[in-house]
Amino acid sequence: MCAAVDPGQGSCGAASTSPGPTAFEQLDADGAVVGYYVLGPVLANGSVLESARVSQATGAWTVNPVLRPGEDGVDRFSQAVAPCYHRTAECPTGQLAIVVDGIVISAPGIQQPTYERDQIQISGGFDEAAAADENAAVGPDPVVAAPARRSE
Repeated sequence: MCAAVDPGQGSCGAASTSPGPTAFEQLDADGAVVGYYVLGPVLANGSVLESARVSQATGAWTVNPVLRPGEDGVDRFSQAVAPCYHRTAECPTGQLAIVVDGIVISAPGIQQPTYERDQIQISGGFDEAAAADENAAVGPDPVVAAPARRSE
């Protein structure tokens, strides 16, 4: 797990094509490793979250986090997503990883450059149980980081 959990205080990993001490596992619903993410710098932690809920929209289950207002919440998150939306060198994959206890629980693609604090949806083919599991995992202290590379 990353030692740093605040922006500017380190990195979650370095480029690698194989699992190792800097790679974070991604697990399927049965707990089997399906890939590894090598992550970029930590951009935010669970302190940006106020709450989260599970919902179903157009037949798909989603996790809907609500961020804290202001610079320690939605503003910090918006700073984190902008480079991913624009696929800059800082976030070439266009994804942010949500890491809990050293496991990538989700790595959603960023669909817009900024978000309102209560208008975020994390989707990914979840069934109701998986969405509930992810919702529970989102708090209290996930690390959000920009993945640099994913390897199978």
